[in-house]
Amino acid sequence: MPAINLLPTDLSPKSSIAKASQIIKNASIVGLVLVIISAAGIIAFLIITSFQIRNSNTHQDQLKAGIKSLEQTEQRLVLTKDRLKYAEEVLGKETAVGAIEDLSLLASGLPEEANIRETQISATKTELSLIVGNSSALTQILASLMATDYYEKIKLTSFAFNINTGYVVSVEFSK
Repeated sequence: MPAINLLPTDLSPKSSIAKASQIIKNASIVGLVLVIISAAGIIAFLIITSFQIRNSNTHQDQLKAGIKSLEQTEQRLVLTKDRLKYAEEVLGKETAVGAIEDLSLLASGLPEEANIRETQISATKTELSLIVGNSSALTQILASLMATDYYEKIKLTSFAFNINTGYVVSVEFSK
């Protein structure tokens, strides 16, 4: 259907202006469509980016929790290694358990007049200091020490007499 123009021709727009108006109208429609498409693209980009950020934050929180659990595991591992090192050190050292057993057997055979004043026990040697009230008990103690086969070497390190207490004898035993 043809367009009917009821305006007088002198009031109608010039054809060049009408063409320019039509071009501007078409350009504005195209521009509006481009703005709407761009706005929809930007909104879609923002929505996708927010989902990616949320997922990234969740993943980061999971990694942090994993790192914390690994830190605790690492601390336990370091403590265990440290304890193992000290256990190997302790187990590698010589003990004085046998020397204590030998000394307890020796002490059980002492007469009543003899009192143990001081004892020093190590893995390689034992030092024993006795106070003996009379000479017959002293003779009996020295005889029992010489007869024992617990020690390879027995050395008399000190021998003294005190009127108030009696004989003070120090002996060193070596394995």
